[in-house]
Amino acid sequence: MNRIQALVDFMHTEADQGNQAFIENINDGHHLAYLSDLAYLKENETVIAKTLVADV
Repeated sequence: MNRIQALVDFMHTEADQGNQAFIENINDGHHLAYLSDLAYLKENETVIAKTLVADV
């Protein structure tokens, strides 16, 4: 989850510094997909963790 948040933070930092590519990405809402993924992971963290360490 930290990597996704770091990516979104980086996108905003680059856009704030005038990087046109990132400004366009933010304006197009690309960061919202990552924030949606982050919300899903947070909401399902316990289930995902249990599934990853479960004996199969």
